[in-house]
Amino acid sequence: MIKKTIFLIIVLSCLLLFVGGCDGSSTKQNAVSIACTEVSTILGVDVSEISGTAEKITENTNESHYMMALMILSQANMDNSLGSYDSVYLVEVNVPNQDSGMVVVVENNGTLTTVVPQGFIDRLTGTE
Repeated sequence: MIKKTIFLIIVLSCLLLFVGGCDGSSTKQNAVSIACTEVSTILGVDVSEISGTAEKITENTNESHYMMALMILSQANMDNSLGSYDSVYLVEVNVPNQDSGMVVVVENNGTLTTVVPQGFIDRLTGTE
């Protein structure tokens, strides 16, 4: 009986780690999804035409990506103190036959917010 209980606890623990993602990968994927959806809405195209990759921004992130995230938040008049958010992701969004650009997605209290730089919007819409 004890062996079955221990086995069940181990299985459930592994399942929780797998489903929840111990490295925040589900939040990372959600950041890509919300950034691609935002860009597809701006362009008026199907989201399946847009792709992206995300990098979680931390104090250990390379300096250029860290500074890029700070600048995007500042330009959007948002708090650029990364510690004020639960997570910050820099998402490179790729648009076929056009440009790629960086979008910031911040997580605060479980809510993801997308910050698309105006310069990227202008390039995408041709109003630059």
